[in-house]
Amino acid sequence: MHIPIQSGSDAVLAMMHRPYNTEQFKELVMRLKKEIPTIAIGTDIITGFSGELDKMHFDSMHFIESMPISFMHVFGYSPRPMTIAAEMTQISAQKKKMRIGNLLTLASKKYSEYRSTLINTTAEVLTEMKSDSYVTGHSGEYMKVYIEGKVPLNDIVKVKLTEPLKDGMLGVIDESSQVE
Repeated sequence: MHIPIQSGSDAVLAMMHRPYNTEQFKELVMRLKKEIPTIAIGTDIITGFSGELDKMHFDSMHFIESMPISFMHVFGYSPRPMTIAAEMTQISAQKKKMRIGNLLTLASKKYSEYRSTLINTTAEVLTEMKSDSYVTGHSGEYMKVYIEGKVPLNDIVKVKLTEPLKDGMLGVIDESSQVE
């Protein structure tokens, strides 16, 4: 599930004129995680918004760090002509680049944490491509899965996820519970 929040700082959300706050986002995410514990929840984060103070950036980082977010798309704010935000104080390119780096490091950590929760779970995977060593596909959580063994292409198979890889998970066919 992809739920864009834009910022984990209520002050920045107010400056952006967003009709929600971090508490509402948190309630939704926690309800989804309670209903579907393995759900992958992604979000969009914009940093360097006009007038965003260092404290607001760190508030956003701490909020996102506290949430069970699986992946993030990180963007640096770009002023749009003829908008209120374009007329506000802009964040320097150097500071924006540093903040983007902070958030990308956090995004990598969150993705790694999410993948580690999937070890020894079973996922339904749509097989898509074959390489010399693996068949790859994507799970219902849109996790890239590398499957060891003989696996048919363009099929949904149940896979036991065994270990995280840089961009997904390694798995083996779960012979005991194949999809009909």
